[in-house]
Amino acid sequence: MYWCDIESIIQTKQIELPFPCLINEMKFDSELFNGHRDLFTKAIFNLKQDLNSIKLYLRYKDKFLTYHSTLYSKRFSCTSYLISYLDAYKQIQYGNIILFYMLGDVQYSFIQKYRRNALKISNHLDIPDELKETVDSLYPICSLSDEFIIIHISEILTKCISVAFQQYQCISERRINYEHD
Repeated sequence: MYWCDIESIIQTKQIELPFPCLINEMKFDSELFNGHRDLFTKAIFNLKQDLNSIKLYLRYKDKFLTYHSTLYSKRFSCTSYLISYLDAYKQIQYGNIILFYMLGDVQYSFIQKYRRNALKISNHLDIPDELKETVDSLYPICSLSDEFIIIHISEILTKCISVAFQQYQCISERRINYEHD
């Protein structure tokens, strides 16, 4: 009979998870930014941030999650730019990440907001009345607005998915944390 010490046979290495970081830096004069540069500059001016001290990025990695901006061209068919976030009133809102940026050591995201519509998904489903409010809160009907905001990256809650519904989008905050890169 032999006795083995598995711990001494198998080398174990503790893995340290990477810190959240912004990647794929983009120049301010990049052609990718042409359609949003003026809107971004205006938002930065309103926040009284120094435009010359800002670095722009196309992606954000947080442990096993990668968030892409709408300007990132290699995201395949995933929509990891559609996110939920908390607004100033701690209400869940939705938006498309246009880009990320860093000012000093603070990370931000420039977002195009979705607006909730009066149309309710529950009105198109054959479900009990008691479930309608819950279903409508989990699957709001939204449309992309022409309003842009800047949020701290820490305010991002999760990636979302959307399904076309009439001329709107039905957005779900269901967790989809599996990513291709």
